[in-house]
Amino acid sequence: MTGNYPELKDRIQSTFIDTFFLLILMFVFAAVLDKFENVPDWIRIAMFVGLFIVYEPLFTALGCTLGNFMKGIRVRKYSDETVNIKL
Repeated sequence: MTGNYPELKDRIQSTFIDTFFLLILMFVFAAVLDKFENVPDWIRIAMFVGLFIVYEPLFTALGCTLGNFMKGIRVRKYSDETVNIKL
């Protein structure tokens, strides 16, 4: 199975799905934070920056992001395609 890579259109579609999912999560975070009074700006910034820093590396290490899952793309070790990459 070496050399069996996803097509560019599938990778682009996967990226759009991930971007849309991140935007939804941002709106959910904002709605939750709006329920509280006087939330410091640094907490809002930390949540949104953390979302971008954690999402892709964490889910890729687990095998795939949401977009990759929906498009059937899996991230595997090059030397052994049955093994997910490790953090």
